[in-house]
Amino acid sequence: MSIKTGSRGYRGHFDRMVSTCALVVSVVATVLAVYTAYSESQQKKIENLVALYAYLHDPALSRARGAVRDPAFDASYFSDDVHRVCSSFDLAGNLVRNGAVDEFIFLDYWHATLLVLDKRLGPMWDREMADGQTVRMLYKDFYWLVQEAKKRR
Repeated sequence: MSIKTGSRGYRGHFDRMVSTCALVVSVVATVLAVYTAYSESQQKKIENLVALYAYLHDPALSRARGAVRDPAFDASYFSDDVHRVCSSFDLAGNLVRNGAVDEFIFLDYWHATLLVLDKRLGPMWDREMADGQTVRMLYKDFYWLVQEAKKRR
């Protein structure tokens, strides 16, 4: 009888060990799944950042930024160059604001450009467009991006 009692005790101990091992394995699997998802998310952000940089460095957009940054730029006229600059950075601001692109890295690179563009386009922010919206409202994500750049002065 003592052998049977002893083997039942070992069986209970073995069952607890198996349960504990199963718990540890499931916790490790969960941690690995979370880490994998996080790594994939970070990789996707990097891919988005590279694609956005390529887009913003398109020759037509670069020329438009150059025209707006030019000291002779006339801020009283909403030109095609202004539209290109505003709409391109509105897209960038939307991607950054919604977390598709890392904000810190993006602003680290574009900070100075955004501040110069704000200086040139500042008089336009509150101008009403044909549909009654202001430039600030129409390009809200670009405006948000500029405000974030200003916080990092």
